[in-house]
Formats: sequence, C-alpha cells, structure tokens
Amino acid sequence: MLKKIATALAMVFMVVLLSVTQNNAIEPAQASELQQAADLAAVKAYALDHAQQMKAATAALKTTAERYYILIEASDFDYETAFAQDGPLVAGLVQQAKDQWIEASTHYELDEGIIAGVPSLAFYDVWIDAGAPLADDPEGLEWTLELPDRTLDSPGNFFHNLLEPALYGTVEEYVGAEVDLDGNGTIELGESLPEANIFLGAAQGLDQATAEMNAAIEA
Repeated sequence: MLKKIATALAMVFMVVLLSVTQNNAIEPAQASELQQAADLAAVKAYALDHAQQMKAATAALKTTAERYYILIEASDFDYETAFAQDGPLVAGLVQQAKDQWIEASTHYELDEGIIAGVPSLAFYDVWIDAGAPLADDPEGLEWTLELPDRTLDSPGNFFHNLLEPALYGTVEEYVGAEVDLDGNGTIELGESLPEANIFLGAAQGLDQATAEMNAAIEA
C-alpha cells in the first residue's frame, strides 16, 4: 500500500515539476535577445578596456610634451641650443614620446574596427586616426587645432597627420631641428626634434579627443 502511495506521489511531483519547467522556459526569441545583449556587453567591455589604456598613454604623452615644451621655451625656442645644453634629457623625452605614441596607437588599432563601425563613434576614427587634411580631401573633417602660438585649420588626424610627422621628422614644418639623437656621429632619418608648439598642441588635443571617445563608448 505504501509503495502505491509513494508511486502516486512521485507521479504528482513529476507533473508539477514539468509544469513549472514549462512555465519558466525561455522562448527562442527571448534567448536570442539575451545572447545579443551579452555579446554587445562583451564588445563594449573590450572597446572600453583598450580605450582606457589608450587614454593612459595619451595622458602620459601630453605630460611628456609639456615637459619638452618647457625645456625648449627656456632656450627661447632655439632647438640646437636646447640640445647642446641638455642633449640626453631632450633625446630621452623624444624617445619617451615615441614610445607613448606607439602605445596609444596600438590600443586604438585594437579598437578601430569597433570605433569606425559604430555610427555614434565613427567621428572619432576620422578625428583621431583616419581623416585627411582638408587641403588634401575636400570632404575631410573641418576642425581647428589650438596651438600655444597659433591655430591650424583642418590639419587631418592626430596620429598620422600631426604627431607621427612631428616625432619622426617627416613634415618639415613640424620639425624644430635635425640632431644626432643617438650620439653616433651621424644624423639619420627620423633623428629630429619636434616643433614644440605642434607637439604640445597635438598631444593635448589627442588626449582630449581620447577622453571624449571614452565617454562616448561608455554612454
């Protein structure tokens, strides 16, 4: 008799359990939406992680540019004199700036597909990394870069039209002087001092643009 009662109770329990399971089941459409939300959250977390690391690098680059500017200003913007007086310090700041530029650029490149591909973020790809100077592209981004001594109208993007040529000496007007940075007796390609106003203004601008990009990703 007890065995029959136990069997009956077990059957009732199974029916109740099946009913609860069916009522709590997630519909396929709902499951898909939850998966998409999880995927988007993961992408956002990835983008924000690299954007924050990029911001740390641009902040460090800005600090280096400020130190460099003070040093050059103290020599009344006579780059050869500044290098003659404080060669190791000046060369060290330039190398430090190159390393920080590479660090910032690397983290941006890891985010570029996301930034360029999301309509609400695509502006930052043009401004920071991909846009051409308006003089070269009639459809380029119109904006103004404030420098300590002047302004530049629509000069292109921060990474490749401003900071890279200033740090590596590939645009003459962005170079303060060509010097023997490594002290081997020969001035080789890329051995130059950045024009201090360009360097400082571009570094400050990149750091601000990166801060705005971070805020846009978080929004």
